[in-house]
Amino acid sequence: MWQTGLEVVLPTGELMRTGMGALPGSNSWQLFPYGFGPFPDGLFTQSNLGIVTKMGIALMQRPPASTTFVVTFDKEEDLAQVVDIMLPLRINMAPLQNVPVLRNIILDAGVVSKRTQWYDGDGPLPAAAIEKMKSELGLGYWNLYGTVYGPPPMIDMFLGMIKDAFLQVPGSRFFTHHDRDEATDRGAHVLHDRHRINNGIPSLDEMKLLQFVPNGGHVCFSPVSAPEGADALRQAQMVRGRADEYVKDYAAQFIVGLREMHHIALFLFDTTDAKARQDTLDLVRVLIDEAAAEGYGEYRTHNALMDQVMGTYKWGDGALLAFHEKIKDALDPNSIMAPGKSGIWGRKYRGQNL
Repeated sequence: MWQTGLEVVLPTGELMRTGMGALPGSNSWQLFPYGFGPFPDGLFTQSNLGIVTKMGIALMQRPPASTTFVVTFDKEEDLAQVVDIMLPLRINMAPLQNVPVLRNIILDAGVVSKRTQWYDGDGPLPAAAIEKMKSELGLGYWNLYGTVYGPPPMIDMFLGMIKDAFLQVPGSRFFTHHDRDEATDRGAHVLHDRHRINNGIPSLDEMKLLQFVPNGGHVCFSPVSAPEGADALRQAQMVRGRADEYVKDYAAQFIVGLREMHHIALFLFDTTDAKARQDTLDLVRVLIDEAAAEGYGEYRTHNALMDQVMGTYKWGDGALLAFHEKIKDALDPNSIMAPGKSGIWGRKYRGQNL
């Protein structure tokens, strides 16, 4: 949303600036992104059509104050009600001013512990282990994180609106980062990490999730849908059911934008175990096709799955991919730049099943 102007090296070696940057001497390159004529910036997002060497980002002033909160929800089936409460608050951008993240307990526990601390047997984490996580970390099955900004009286007003809305869910609890001490309460770690991230302080703490299992790696399944509670619950049950079948834990989060919902499930596996690697890929391949059949498309995926995901975007006899291929052949006639990225192959490699 805040990208304003690009400088791009094209596959032919030409250097191009988009928007107002194409006008020599312009002082509005990072102020007005569109410039004159078509808006090409999106061609270089999630693509293999150029290398971005400069990008403008519109910044905001630092707010006078901020408070990060978590609302915990005890039951897995609370998901539908939570998402339905969230949508109008998010669309109005008050009181939910930034992108709220609804994480399940396995994802939160994975950042601060190892799996064997909760369960050391075969199969996905059993209900007793999930309940132990919730109890010892002081969290719910679902945990909603967000940050509010502004003068302290405005923050207090927004937090009051958030509490009134979400505490309608039976068994829910509300905390801010002021209520829980990260040094003595490991269940508060994600809350404080979100506070740092939501105030512009980069963090790699989420990578600790890869230590949840030995030699950890992961493959994501990330469908997009309308931000409806029924869709969220339907997806969660579909994905968890398949995860149980493939003996994988369902570590997941729902991220609600202004008009859409991202469901990101992270399947962890031991990277030294060939069967575990293959089982994880097989699981996600099944989910991609099942989700597409229900109208849910992925917006990102593992390199090995890009052709399959692009193949699900097949409306109009695959008109979208055909369009991408025409642009790829025009801008990259020698097919030198990231062949196969997002399922887009240049003419040189197309149809070779690489």
